[in-house]
Amino acid sequence: MFWLLLLKGQDMTRTIDGLKSGKTLSSMRITQVVQGLPPENPGGTEIYVAHLARALARRGHNVSVFSRGADSRCPEYLTDTVERDGYSVIRLNNTFSHLRDFSLSYLNPVIAQRFGEFLDVRRPQIVHFH
Repeated sequence: MFWLLLLKGQDMTRTIDGLKSGKTLSSMRITQVVQGLPPENPGGTEIYVAHLARALARRGHNVSVFSRGADSRCPEYLTDTVERDGYSVIRLNNTFSHLRDFSLSYLNPVIAQRFGEFLDVRRPQIVHFH
């Protein structure tokens, strides 16, 4: 795991100093990116992200989770949003039905575009990829 900080227009020094001192920081817009969430995907990382998102939301942060959905009844690349345990889950439907070759499973321009659009709308200050 690694953190990608998108702190456009924020004083990074204040944020880091606040974390070191234990001071309560103001609410942040935080996005978690994971391949899926329970109950559809009951793996370890997925469970961890669900608990982390809920805990961050309970601390007053605006939390969203961007994840993959896999519903063959829905159009490919359709996004839907649901509220769960105090945070938003944005699912991008990807059943891999449009793959012409394996590289599109990890270098998909449509998914990259949709994720960029999501970032433009949500404007998270922190994006955490799992």
